[in-house]
Amino acid sequence: MNADLGGSPVRARSVMYYEYARACGATCFYDHAEQYLLKALKLDEESSGPVHYPLIELARLNLDQRQFVQAVPYFERALPVVEKLDAASKDPIGFADFLDEYAQALRETDRAADAAVFTARAADIRSRHSGAVSKTDRTPYGKHCIKKDESPQSQ
Repeated sequence: MNADLGGSPVRARSVMYYEYARACGATCFYDHAEQYLLKALKLDEESSGPVHYPLIELARLNLDQRQFVQAVPYFERALPVVEKLDAASKDPIGFADFLDEYAQALRETDRAADAAVFTARAADIRSRHSGAVSKTDRTPYGKHCIKKDESPQSQ
């Protein structure tokens, strides 16, 4: 809110929305995470910013909530963008992880034949880059939630 009111540059606001959304999603505030990822996406679209970041996070946020139908369109929009950025050579394992996640969403939406293509592509990339690791860390959506019967003091 302060960034909006203070007239922060578009790129700065987009990054703030994006990072805030990831933190919200990791702590199970999924609706808030989606809201701020959509805000980041909108700003990136309007300013020719890197739309693949919020698209991938929206896909993964839905994937991790097992909302596969909602995840697929975000994967579909992100794929041509990351391919154009040559993700397969810049971060082959990160790209293979993305392809496997996309394949999972496709399998869960009864698109097994489509999923097989992406699974095979990911496996091929991994076979050509054995021992490599992803250059990026995946947001741990839902991994840091407080259960209703827990208090912060008991952790």
